[in-house]
Amino acid sequence: MSHLIIQLCFIAHSYTGIRILDDRTEELDWPPSPGRVHEALLSAALLGVLRTDTEREGVFAAFRWLEELPAPEIWASAQDEELRTKPRVAIPQNNPKKSNLDTKPALLAPTRKAVSVTGEALEVHYHWLFSTTTPPSKYLEILTDAAARISYLGRAEDRAEVSLHIADSPASLPLVRWQPNPGGDALLWISKRGTTSGLKERHAAVVPPRETRKPAQRWMRRVAYADDAPRALQPIATAIFQIFPADDDPDAPALACDAEGSGRWREFFRQQIVQLASDSDNWDDNALAEELLTGYAAPGQRTKHPHLAIVPLPTINRARTADGRVRRIALLGYAAPEVIAQAVPIYETLFKALDDLIVSKETPLRRHDKDVPVRLVRTSPFIDKVWPSYTGRSRVWCSVTPVAITRGFKIPKFHPDGRKLSANERHHRKLSEWEKLLRDSLRHIGLPPELAITSTIECTATPLVPKSSRVENYRTSGEKSVLIHVRLEFPASIRGPMILGDRRYMGLGLFVPTE
Repeated sequence: MSHLIIQLCFIAHSYTGIRILDDRTEELDWPPSPGRVHEALLSAALLGVLRTDTEREGVFAAFRWLEELPAPEIWASAQDEELRTKPRVAIPQNNPKKSNLDTKPALLAPTRKAVSVTGEALEVHYHWLFSTTTPPSKYLEILTDAAARISYLGRAEDRAEVSLHIADSPASLPLVRWQPNPGGDALLWISKRGTTSGLKERHAAVVPPRETRKPAQRWMRRVAYADDAPRALQPIATAIFQIFPADDDPDAPALACDAEGSGRWREFFRQQIVQLASDSDNWDDNALAEELLTGYAAPGQRTKHPHLAIVPLPTINRARTADGRVRRIALLGYAAPEVIAQAVPIYETLFKALDDLIVSKETPLRRHDKDVPVRLVRTSPFIDKVWPSYTGRSRVWCSVTPVAITRGFKIPKFHPDGRKLSANERHHRKLSEWEKLLRDSLRHIGLPPELAITSTIECTATPLVPKSSRVENYRTSGEKSVLIHVRLEFPASIRGPMILGDRRYMGLGLFVPTE
């Protein structure tokens, strides 16, 4: 296998290119989209160069070969999150109270920047994999010459040096690796079949006065990319379920509950899962299936290995303006590395068995003191509107459901010299003990030890995310464990989903990335 490698070096040590999202807001285009590179290469190959019609067709043929390659792997410099600037007003606002500046990109100066952690010039390497057949040398000559002609990529201040070459295997680089992944949170523009012809048509088209050209991205496709950022223990299988009344009404909305009712919903799902797990006809390995689905290796004995988590998801969005009610349940299948191959079919069998299941007894919906039949409907996590809010990446994470601490700890009553501790001193000692247990939990869910040690932890009983509930709403009769909302700040961005604490398999300790 061979790789076509394009290297970019931003000699101004920063990058300010942006991409416009579906809601017309701007986002830093880091790493720079491969479609942007394709467009820049084509422009450099044609503009300012005298070519005959035959030579121009040769250029288009080279770029049509390039657009046929699969989405590239990207290696990019790690960003210094603390140095990224926020947008500021570029022109005066007469009435700023009636405007949301964040949603009006035309009024903002281009101050969103990618800055390298090391302070060195930003680098980006694109690795296109192609078959063992070497592309025609004339194509490589055209693309190499076009790369050498590029001076800027992004905005006017984004001065870049570009080179292109072929290598059998890409070198290992001290950069962040970005790969196409359906669960990634970066949507990058990628060239596709017809991109070159579309850009050619766009350039030659005559634009009437008072009109604008069609966007170049019209001929491209968007691909979700995920980076190698540190992440908590990831589920090997994920399914999102909603509960609907079983009345054959196609327009019926999904049922919703508040924080107090989410525990009943979780128990409802647990009851259905236990019934399916107990049926030996469903599984080739009954013992493993029961351990993974119920969390018990033997009757009355909890397993010490990862297993299924039943997580009620409060409705939330990127703007944090959702109502916080629970309309969906996430089933997150975890497993130890040595049993992943056997665990994935077990989880997928469970998800298929629950999908479109009608339950008529002991349902979470009652009317006139009678159970109302309900239907369980599965949704793919890739198209669900709420789940992506929990799987993003950020340096700051806040709990939407309180973290549970059931492990014991002791608070001394006296100083080593015999003096009695004041109530305030004992409170700080208690917070210190909680912090130590939470750091242990961060290591337990798979985060690098250096991040667990250097993270900042803040505990409070007050909700940290709008529309989430206080910890008292989650405390049931006889509950003795510590329930607390937590804010975590890490020195580097990490990726979710992140569930922390001693009862994370029960849905407590669910975190969401915040600004």
